[in-house]
Amino acid sequence: MKVIFLENVKGLGRKGEVKNVADGYFMNFLSPRKLAKVATTELIKQVEKKLEKEVIEKDRLKEQARMVKEKLESFVLELKGKANGQSLYASIGTDDIIKALVDKIKIRLDKGNFVGNVHLKELGDYTVEIKLSEGVKANLKVNIKANPV
Repeated sequence: MKVIFLENVKGLGRKGEVKNVADGYFMNFLSPRKLAKVATTELIKQVEKKLEKEVIEKDRLKEQARMVKEKLESFVLELKGKANGQSLYASIGTDDIIKALVDKIKIRLDKGNFVGNVHLKELGDYTVEIKLSEGVKANLKVNIKANPV
């Protein structure tokens, strides 16, 4: 029996997929739990249109991420912190970088975009890796200078 999965079913199929399953499996497991529907030609066309829209949306988001990547990689973020010699009194983290990016170039990021923990503890130049989208990563240059006391 051909079915369209309404939810992901571990080991069997993903949401929106059309697959053949045993009649009894569909009647006794998938259908009562509303995990799948019988695949009619109309439903298959609807699923294909929906998947096509999702692909277009992913491409649009990737293109936006590439534009943000270009902007981030052509920019050097300068931050200041109180320092004792080369060491900062307080480390500069993702919150500080996010706030500075919003203030200076109007790009809003989330903590989840940063690859790894960012704790910059000394003066100097750093490169921070940022994941913008699936397959699109940017390297932001950060320059930390001493704040005059």
